[in-house]
Amino acid sequence: MDRIGFGAAYYAEYQRRPDLEADFDLMAKAGFSVIRVGESVWSTWEPEDGRFELDWLEPVLDAAHRHHIGVILGTPTYAVPMWLTRRYPEIAAETASGHRVGWGARQEVNFAPAAYRFHAERVIRQVVGRYRDHPAITGYQVDNEPGLRLLHNTDVFEKFVDWLRRRYGTVGRLNEEWGLAYWSHGCRDGAICGARRATSSRSTTWPGGASRPNWSPSSSAGKPASSAKSPAGAGSSPRASPTSGPALRTPS
Repeated sequence: MDRIGFGAAYYAEYQRRPDLEADFDLMAKAGFSVIRVGESVWSTWEPEDGRFELDWLEPVLDAAHRHHIGVILGTPTYAVPMWLTRRYPEIAAETASGHRVGWGARQEVNFAPAAYRFHAERVIRQVVGRYRDHPAITGYQVDNEPGLRLLHNTDVFEKFVDWLRRRYGTVGRLNEEWGLAYWSHGCRDGAICGARRATSSRSTTWPGGASRPNWSPSSSAGKPASSAKSPAGAGSSPRASPTSGPALRTPS
């Protein structure tokens, strides 16, 4: 495409009795050059596990082609069907407090579990394989509105730590690249510093299972309560250089 497209999302499947010719006549008169279709309807593409219904979109693409309107085909993976969450409850997203987000909206799924990734790839391959050669298709939209919800699932955190390890190799280099001297965020041992998830208003779980100090109202001068634990090794190791120091490790 060598020009900026003008158009809108079009969802014939949301209408009880869509009038494709009338709709596309209006689009052509308005000067539309492109529409977006197909995202957010995974349960329409795959109403049951492994049973795909793929032909319903073809009349829309045919009408678009007749009116010289290109089509961006969206993948449906950001709004999961009920059968998937009932079969794999572990794919539910979790909030910072550990609350599991129930099914019924969108973007309420954890992308990390293998079950989600398997089924997401499968439905994408089915949809794209069915329509990749249609002359109306000019491109694809991968997912929709990413980042609507921050995921606090433990496996998401651990995969992020794995990514940090591959990218930076040592804690010292991570400190240097991210400027973690700011606000005392620098790490001093092989674990990744920072809270994994708030478990209450007064306690936070750190990598390695230790708890952030609970500030007791009865403690004097703002000192932590004597029973509080601190992150292992905090403040005890010398600062590593960007090219040396302990290797990053996944919290155990």
